[in-house]
Amino acid sequence: MIYKTKFSVVIAQGSFADLIVCLTETAKNNRFQRISFQALDALKATIPNMLACPECPLSSKYAPTKRSGPVKQPADDPMIKFWYPILFAFHDVIMTGNDLEVRQRALDVLFGTLETYGGTFNPDFWDVVCRKILFPIFGVLRARPDDSRFNEEDLSVWLSTTMIKALRALIELFTHYFQTLERMLDLLLELLVSCICQGSFVQFTFADV
Repeated sequence: MIYKTKFSVVIAQGSFADLIVCLTETAKNNRFQRISFQALDALKATIPNMLACPECPLSSKYAPTKRSGPVKQPADDPMIKFWYPILFAFHDVIMTGNDLEVRQRALDVLFGTLETYGGTFNPDFWDVVCRKILFPIFGVLRARPDDSRFNEEDLSVWLSTTMIKALRALIELFTHYFQTLERMLDLLLELLVSCICQGSFVQFTFADV
């Protein structure tokens, strides 16, 4: 009810990130897949609602009030306050969700969202997205065995399902926004080298690149 009827109040009161955290934790529940999917759908629906909400600085309907005060800090950046929590929510489900289908859905929504709305992102925010959300998905490739949250069997499943799908989606995203993301090409190539060195990636075909 709060989400459906008080969305503008949540934003006006500075509780948007808290709402996103609640939906994220619901999506990661280990018992009820249907509820997880509903939470992911709610997270996805948050995006157009956010962009249409007059209280949100990212909305075309936003009318800021003039007031004196301290100089705006990076933490006050609307991209960080609104877009980042949503994108990180999908990242969190991908990395810590236990249900494979839920992880796959979160992955699809994350990259679909970036492809749809990425044209509105400025270069600085794309840097944040790449360094804090996208490339960390593949951090398990560099983790020491005793540092990984996966055992050997779980890691094999992760590499052969979520990881490969994420890699293909990342390549497609770089292709779609290459002029914007080309400065990150070194990181992408380094990632591809790490993938090639993983035995579990032998079946991955780079014909998709």
